[in-house]
Amino acid sequence: MTYTAGNVIVDRLRWTDQEGVDPAIFTVAFRPDHSYDPETIHSHASRGNSAGTALCEQVAAVHSMLVVGAFVIEAGRVGGRYAKAHPNGPGVTAGSDFPTFRRTGVRYGVNICNDAIRQS
Repeated sequence: MTYTAGNVIVDRLRWTDQEGVDPAIFTVAFRPDHSYDPETIHSHASRGNSAGTALCEQVAAVHSMLVVGAFVIEAGRVGGRYAKAHPNGPGVTAGSDFPTFRRTGVRYGVNICNDAIRQS
């Protein structure tokens, strides 16, 4: 079997379902389309998020909510996303929204990478 980020996530999510862990949180490096290369980033942006769609299909039957990088995935659907306000990669446009989400009555937000460092 070839191990991909999606396969690793699905394998870990099987464990979270068995153990009752919810949510399951993975770093941005687990995103199947993750890259720091500007040309690769542009290519992914221009053709759509086929890797994200494939990941959603792989995790559709999983009970645990999945947060991978800046995407919140529940029941195989992207329920929300967060765009970094302070991206540290070339060619990435900064986001300006700070959305919050709800899961089992708990309100939460996503804050990743450089955004976790206080900016002046």
